[in-house]
Amino acid sequence: MVKQVILTIPIQEFETIIRDCVRSELKNNKGEPPKAETDFIRAKEAAAMLKISRPTLAKFTRNSLLKVYRIGRTIRYKKDEIEKAVEPIRVIKHSRLQVG
Repeated sequence: MVKQVILTIPIQEFETIIRDCVRSELKNNKGEPPKAETDFIRAKEAAAMLKISRPTLAKFTRNSLLKVYRIGRTIRYKKDEIEKAVEPIRVIKHSRLQVG
């Protein structure tokens, strides 16, 4: 059962209480950085970042190693996802060069 308390207070006092609560919350959250908008890049830029050819980029995309986003009729990649994929792609790229 939920307990409820009903108080009768003047509207000005209620507004002051709400205003103080909002100020307090804003002050507490001030240190958090705002969420950045996602940067999308073209296939050419993604391939250059990964130091691979565009056909190889297409192959990695088909094999679900990289996620592609369609914006209208264009294909884009998220820049932060490409930056995270640099090391795994480097390992895949050089694994076939090793003699076993």
